[in-house]
Amino acid sequence: MSNLDKHYEELSKCSKCGFCQAFCPVYAVTGIEPMAARGRNAQLAGFIEGKLSLSEIEEALSTCLLCRACVPSCFSGVKTDELVRVGREEIEKNKRGSLLKELVFNTILPYPERMAVLLKGLFFLKKMGLGKLADRLDVIPAFLMMQYPRRFLRYRSSAESTGKGKTVAYFRSCGFNYLLPDAGEATIRVIQDLGYDVIIPENNCCGLPPYAHGYTDVAKDLARKNIEALERYDLILTECGSCSSFLKKYAELFSDDRKYAERAKRLSERILDSSEFIFKNLQFTSHASHGANTRFAPTSHGLKVTYHDPCHLSRYQGITSEPREIIKSIPGIEFIELPEADWCCGGAGSYSIENKEISEKILERKINNVKKTGADILATSCPSCMIQLSYGIKKAGLNIKVLHVNQLLNLTFKTPEIPADK
Repeated sequence: MSNLDKHYEELSKCSKCGFCQAFCPVYAVTGIEPMAARGRNAQLAGFIEGKLSLSEIEEALSTCLLCRACVPSCFSGVKTDELVRVGREEIEKNKRGSLLKELVFNTILPYPERMAVLLKGLFFLKKMGLGKLADRLDVIPAFLMMQYPRRFLRYRSSAESTGKGKTVAYFRSCGFNYLLPDAGEATIRVIQDLGYDVIIPENNCCGLPPYAHGYTDVAKDLARKNIEALERYDLILTECGSCSSFLKKYAELFSDDRKYAERAKRLSERILDSSEFIFKNLQFTSHASHGANTRFAPTSHGLKVTYHDPCHLSRYQGITSEPREIIKSIPGIEFIELPEADWCCGGAGSYSIENKEISEKILERKINNVKKTGADILATSCPSCMIQLSYGIKKAGLNIKVLHVNQLLNLTFKTPEIPADK
C-alpha cells in the first residue's frame, strides 16, 4: 500500500469541473490538461487504481509550482498542492532520485558551513567569468543574480542591545543569507530601529526544499534541528515568506510524533513573518501627517513602488495587506497595485532550473504586468521571487530595482548602518 492510497478519498472529491484551469500558471502557458489541478488529480487517481505507472505521472507532478492557486478556486476544496507533494514522495521512494538532489538535500543543506563554502565557490566562478558565459547561454537565474556572499549573518548568541530590553530571534533563510545578504542585513536594521534587540540563532535550512520535492524524512531531520535550536526563544522572525510558511507548518509535520508534536506546535506559534511583525510595531500615520513623522528620512519622494505577492506568503499564510500597508506608510511613495499581483512568477525554488521553458513563459507574463505599472521599484518578500523577477527585468532591459520590502524600509528609515559580520 502506497502513502497515496490514504489520499484517494481526497482525490475523489475532485468534480472534474476544470475551473482550476483558469488559475493555474502552468496550464496558462502550456494548455496541457495534465498540467492543471484536474489533470494532476486524475493522474494520481489513475496510479492508485493501477491504470498508470509512476513514470507516466512524473511529468505532471514535477511541473507543478505548488503555488496553491488552484486550491481557493476549487469548489470541492481539494488540496492539490499537498496531493502532488505526496505523489512526489512516492516517486522518490520507488525510484532512484536525482544525484544532484541527493547531494544537496543530504550532504549540503543540513550543514550550513558547507553551504557557505559552496556559495563562495560559486561566486568565485562567477567572478572569474563563468557568470558572463551563463548570461550568454541564458541559464541559471540564481547564479546570475547572486550577490557577493561576503557578509553571511553569523550566529550571535547575545543581542545587540537597544537598551529597551525587547528581544527577537532572527531566522536566517538560505536564500537571503547566502544569495541576497543585503536583504537580511536590512531586516536586522529595521528590527533594531523598531526598538528590539536581535539574536541570531544557529539555525539550518527550514526544510521546505526537500519537503516540496518529496524528501519528507530529510525535511523532518532539518526541522528537528531547528526546533532544538529555536524553542528557547519567545519570538522568531524571518523575512523569507517561504521559510515562515514552513516553520509555521512544523506543528502539522510532527502531529503524529510523540516526542516532537508539542514542541513543534509551540514553536510554530512563535513564528512571525517579518511583515506581520513590522506591521504590528510600525506606528502608522496618515499620508496627510507624514511630514511630522520623524521615523523616515526624505529619500523616498517621487518613487513609484509596486508589490508582487509571493505564493508562500499570500496563499499559504494569508499575508497580503501587511506588506502593502508598510509600503504605503512610507512618505513620498506612490504605491501602484500590480495587475495579477498574486500570479506566481515561476521561480518556485529550483523550478526555474528544472522547468526552465515553462518558468520563463510564466515570468514573461509577470514582467509584462510589471511594465504596465511604470514602477521604479518592484518590492516582494521571497528570495526565489527576487532572483526570478530580477532575472526577468534584466532580460527585458527594464530599469526597475527589485527590493525586499524591508530593504525599501531600510532605505527610508533614519537608521544607522550596523557593522557587517566579516
